[in-house]
Amino acid sequence: MKNWMCAGVLLPMVGWAQLTVSPEVTDFGKVVQGERPSAVVTVANPTSKPIVIRDVIRTCSCADLVLEKRTIAPGEKVKATFVLDSNVFDGPFQKTFFLRTVGGPSAAATVKGDIRPRWKVEPGTEIALKEGETTATFKVIPLDGEGAEPMVATFTPPKTLSVGYHQWKVAVWPDVTAEQPVCLKVTKRVGTPWVTVPRSLFVNETEKDLSLVVCLKPDTLAGAMDPKVRTIDPATIAVSPLRDGMTLTPVGPATSQGIPLRLSIPKEHLGSWKTPKTFVFTIPGHGTASLYLKSKIMK
Repeated sequence: MKNWMCAGVLLPMVGWAQLTVSPEVTDFGKVVQGERPSAVVTVANPTSKPIVIRDVIRTCSCADLVLEKRTIAPGEKVKATFVLDSNVFDGPFQKTFFLRTVGGPSAAATVKGDIRPRWKVEPGTEIALKEGETTATFKVIPLDGEGAEPMVATFTPPKTLSVGYHQWKVAVWPDVTAEQPVCLKVTKRVGTPWVTVPRSLFVNETEKDLSLVVCLKPDTLAGAMDPKVRTIDPATIAVSPLRDGMTLTPVGPATSQGIPLRLSIPKEHLGSWKTPKTFVFTIPGHGTASLYLKSKIMK
């Protein structure tokens, strides 16, 4: 099985429907970023019985394989079209599509090529604004013309932002010949990102009330403990959704582990939930943190 997946060839196994793909490897060659080239391959049923293609599994969002039809009669050949979106990334690539039939896995088709960007972006296609920075500035430099002037694109987020993580997508057309825009991204964190400890919980027992201590703390990826944490009144922290009988009570003052709170959930609530729940804790002036909870009866 491992060799079949890597090589992108047929997997001959007794009892499974067999398909053939021709060519097995489609080479797009050099592709200019922004183009959407396509290529047609042939999928054939060399057996004496109809074959139904259940689904097509792809390993990347950069390409798609569109089948002319999914039920292939004995001896019939159908067309399948590769469509490549070269805006997703650049550089050499090789992706394999797996055609699964009702009888099991039967064939694979591979597409490869080399996507050449038309522009270079400095300092990069994503800028994370730091505290005090108000504007993101991108320089889009043409790669297919000597002496061409670079394009300068700027983005200024709103001055008033809520506490949390913010992201904006910026699309710019460097010149009139661009078929697709250059996609840029700007991010900014406002305040301290928070997490719960534990971050998720699986409940095996739903025949008794649930009572656990949840600690709210600044995300360690954001750096040291926010000194303002010790000034937060635990009684002001709220959680939603909060149903009848559920309580959130302070356990004690903030420590190096964060702000401890006891979350109590009656067993009748746990037994009635058919889907997992995400509880959102709101820390006034500091944003939110979430706890994912699932019980054994939840699907």
